[in-house]
Amino acid sequence: MPHSLQVITDPDQETSYRWVILEQDEQDAFVFKPHSAADCDFDSWGGALDAGTIALAKAEGQTYENEAADPVGDPDC
Repeated sequence: MPHSLQVITDPDQETSYRWVILEQDEQDAFVFKPHSAADCDFDSWGGALDAGTIALAKAEGQTYENEAADPVGDPDC
């Protein structure tokens, strides 16, 4: 099933971000359900996005490296 990446802000701390992978529902192409999420928060939106792209590629079964991800190659912090 197709996946989607979302970066969200921690509602209790506006400078804390986390990536979330959503998975398309088998019955409805416009409905997504949670698939996975970062185990920790990131200090910047861009940092969460960089790490999330690695997790998205893994969920899609794609080979992908993002040298900007911190730490490099580890989407779970």
